[in-house]
Amino acid sequence: MNYLNDLKTLAERAFYWTSFDSRGRAERVIKEHENILSDDLEKVPESEKENYINKFKEKLASWLAAESRCASSAVAGASKFNVYKAQKANDIAHKRYGEFLSWREWTLKKIEKQKEIKSIEQVGSEVIEFKNGKIIKNFNINRLQLSFNEKPSPELINQLKHNGFHWSPSNKVWQRQLTDNAIRATNKLLSENDLTI
Repeated sequence: MNYLNDLKTLAERAFYWTSFDSRGRAERVIKEHENILSDDLEKVPESEKENYINKFKEKLASWLAAESRCASSAVAGASKFNVYKAQKANDIAHKRYGEFLSWREWTLKKIEKQKEIKSIEQVGSEVIEFKNGKIIKNFNINRLQLSFNEKPSPELINQLKHNGFHWSPSNKVWQRQLTDNAIRATNKLLSENDLTI
């Protein structure tokens, strides 16, 4: 698919002052990111694809717009070339591309986590939603699991550890053995932190 066709002109402008072949470089960049987007879409649920494509294009366009303010003395000419201004523009362009990469990584991890939670929910568990997350009584592995929508504060992490919870990187949840004490500790923890069900 050609999801990024409408960014070709912007890409050509982006490399006009930094490449002797701005059109060729623009085509390579668009093709490379088209492949990245296609790979990403294989991981994205159908219901979220359109939103993902739009956000991908928005972040990529932001980088290309920043890149269009960059210049190379080799291309633009060394006479009266403002090195400070060029470096500042380069720094902003690098920052925009970093934001694009961070957004992709965060979004794909979030989608993967949602898939894992759905698979856990389907296999033999009870899920109770609370403000900012879910409690999962996972009967298959005899674990009480807490899944947060955002990373908990350092104070809450300390409370989780104090109450016997451990971070499970493979499940991407805080968990402990499923017992009556675990349920009581969880209810107390949530109420103390205003995360009630």
